[in-house]
Amino acid sequence: MRTLLAIVFYIILVVNLDFFPNESFGSMFYHGFSLIISVLAACLLTRKGLPLKIPGIRAVLVVLILFATYKACQVFILGKYHLHLGQSDYWMIFISIGLVSIGEELLFRGVLFDDVKEKFNTKIAILVSLPLFVAIHGFDTSIINLITFSMISAITLTYLRVKYQSVIMPILAHLVGNFTVFFLLNGT
Repeated sequence: MRTLLAIVFYIILVVNLDFFPNESFGSMFYHGFSLIISVLAACLLTRKGLPLKIPGIRAVLVVLILFATYKACQVFILGKYHLHLGQSDYWMIFISIGLVSIGEELLFRGVLFDDVKEKFNTKIAILVSLPLFVAIHGFDTSIINLITFSMISAITLTYLRVKYQSVIMPILAHLVGNFTVFFLLNGT
């Protein structure tokens, strides 16, 4: 129920804000913002929270270093995009990347994962959340990137969700991964 509500709220926000997610950072900002607001509204209406248990600092550091290294390898293998940005654009990009990372994790490894797990089991929750996450990243990428790096990211983030029984670790890893890619591609 929470997942369905979150998706409905997201669609309403997308239509009312008159945007469709694309590659612009303004669109990324509204996409992330809309995801977070939609998930939080669905949680409030259903009175069901999110799994926000905080993992130990050592585990966090190890995971973040490994995920940043993995994303750096991705950039060096597939990195062909470079954005030419002015200094004033960096704050908007920083916020946009952060909102998208948090919003996607709250939806896919938060409410969707928990709703499916509650109705069925953890294995089914994994099988439902993985392809949906990969699919949303497949609209603007090559099939090689989709199958390899998007799937590896999805598996890793889902593994972290299951291992730590919390959405915090996937959020942190997603943030570090996206920022690593952005900063390596833009030489900052």
